[in-house]
Amino acid sequence: MYKFIKNLFHQCIMYKILTLLGIKMKIGISSCLIGNLCRYDGAHSKDAFVFNVLQKYFEIVPYCPEHMIFGSPRETIRLVRNAEDVKVTTSKGQK
Repeated sequence: MYKFIKNLFHQCIMYKILTLLGIKMKIGISSCLIGNLCRYDGAHSKDAFVFNVLQKYFEIVPYCPEHMIFGSPRETIRLVRNAEDVKVTTSKGQK
């Protein structure tokens, strides 16, 4: 997989031009995938491919819309469908 991605990037004209100029393209990545502690449980979901490979080729722009809205750590939030409704439930009960 790594060799495939590497070859794909190297064949991209835009990538070649930006590389010659010393510029990396920006790519938005979920903050938890690069190791930031922003998940609902205060942990991360660090992904080796994102962290070790993509950072070599892109300027990573981390974001987490959930963290901005709900904060972390927070209680677990789930959508639960029953007969006719969809309700929001949390680890502390129904909302």
